[in-house]
Amino acid sequence: MLKAFLESFVNLFKRPATAGFPFEEAEFSKECRGGIHFNVEHCTRCLMCEKTCPTKAILFIRSESGEDTYHYNPYLCIFCGECVRGCPKENEALLQTSAPVFSTSDQNVSKSWDAMEIEAERSKRLYKKAKIKSANAQPKG
Repeated sequence: MLKAFLESFVNLFKRPATAGFPFEEAEFSKECRGGIHFNVEHCTRCLMCEKTCPTKAILFIRSESGEDTYHYNPYLCIFCGECVRGCPKENEALLQTSAPVFSTSDQNVSKSWDAMEIEAERSKRLYKKAKIKSANAQPKG
């Protein structure tokens, strides 16, 4: 016990073994897999990224008119890149960056994510019902 205390005391005056994190930015290699960047202009709304994401970190909430709202939770993402590979417009609609993912300006997305998942499922069911209803309402001919 005395040996551990002595070693801890000596370490207080040694130089840290890690990088000077709070004062120096960490350097990331080009191969580093970072967060997902979504480009709304190139998205075809096929929902393949949502379907292929193993952790369900991507959600689309669909309105009855068919407009989708993209949501990404970086706290669930494991940065595997499956969503980017599953996208038919690879490297156009979705892009995996090499930039750090988390920042202090992130919205508190992790607390509201459960409610968002429920809303996404509900919105897709309502859209499907509305689509079937409008197809049945149109005269056949």
